[in-house]
Amino acid sequence: MGPNHIPPRKFGTLFTGTQITATLENGRSCLLADLAAARRANVRVFISFTGHESHFVDANGFSVKLWEQRVDRFRNLDLTPYIADGTIMAHLIMDEPTDPSNWGGKPVTLPQIEEIASYSKQIWPTMPTMIRTWPEYLQGYEFKHLDAIWFHYLDRWAPLEGFISQHFPTARSLGLNIVGGLNVMNGGSSQSGIPGKRAGKNAMSAEEVRSWGEKLLAEPGMCAFLFWEWNETYLARPDIQAAMQDLVEKAKNYPARSCGQH
Repeated sequence: MGPNHIPPRKFGTLFTGTQITATLENGRSCLLADLAAARRANVRVFISFTGHESHFVDANGFSVKLWEQRVDRFRNLDLTPYIADGTIMAHLIMDEPTDPSNWGGKPVTLPQIEEIASYSKQIWPTMPTMIRTWPEYLQGYEFKHLDAIWFHYLDRWAPLEGFISQHFPTARSLGLNIVGGLNVMNGGSSQSGIPGKRAGKNAMSAEEVRSWGEKLLAEPGMCAFLFWEWNETYLARPDIQAAMQDLVEKAKNYPARSCGQH
């Protein structure tokens, strides 16, 4: 449990004594150093090896070949120790495959998702693979190399009960582990009183973080819980720290599970 995109210099500074989840997108030159820092601080990370989607889009939309070339930059690094001890929780293979604006006007297909998940497993057989999308998009296809799905809540998907009843059973029916969470920086209600990261958006109030997080943590099948995303000013607020610490205490009783399944 923890915020996305924690700077490595801040590893271990939040939620003392607990595991915090970061997302690393750094280049080859500093990846091993960042992983070593995460291990020292007892931090668990998800890794994106490919960076921004513009690096693997061509005239035909999403390019499996370009995606593989981005991943290949890291294939000769020895990541096995960090996979084995759980420092690396999963490889985030793609973000929002359904959004055509990310992919030259064409959504990424389900066979393409399976193809890149398979490619990751060829290089790192024991590293779980994860994608951020809605579980409904993945229905009707058998994924043999995809392990986990990430989706998070924000106020515009209200009510929360409807969000849970729609997405969680679908994800479980796919046989995928769930990475849940809250979009704390842009997902607050109009009553939160805290400006968001984007113009016209609101960050979540402490009560929203606490109440929505507690309801989500009542759902089985999650292997991680993320707060999108690291923002030092927001996270320094005493009320936000207290709300997140309450969720940390609740999460300590959550059954531990790997994000991998295959």
